[in-house]
Amino acid sequence: MKTYIYTYKTEWADCDNYVLTLYEASITVPAGILILQVFKTEHKGDAYLWNFHVLPSCRGKGYGRKLLDRALKIAREAHCRMIVLDWDERDTPRWVFDWYIRRGFDEREFGKGCARLYLKLDPKRL
Repeated sequence: MKTYIYTYKTEWADCDNYVLTLYEASITVPAGILILQVFKTEHKGDAYLWNFHVLPSCRGKGYGRKLLDRALKIAREAHCRMIVLDWDERDTPRWVFDWYIRRGFDEREFGKGCARLYLKLDPKRL
């Protein structure tokens, strides 16, 4: 299925925000969305990933991987060393946590039913 990712960037004093929206040619609503926040001041070199969602009817087609790959490329181009995200079982299933782990994220902090995940980026790999 033909897809494309629309990237919208807003610049703030302390961070740049990228909204990545994946569209599938056959449907009129976005098949997936991801927001990447790239810090420029206090946490410079870090990026935060949030609001990552793929429509249930579009899962299993590699769209999540495509969105994450694009976010990683943006973060590397912005010279980020690490991407951080929070996972909470109250609003996100366990299989999503496992998906992040398979993609190289490490769990560094864990509370009851929640985790902070980190992915160290290789700046040479654009």
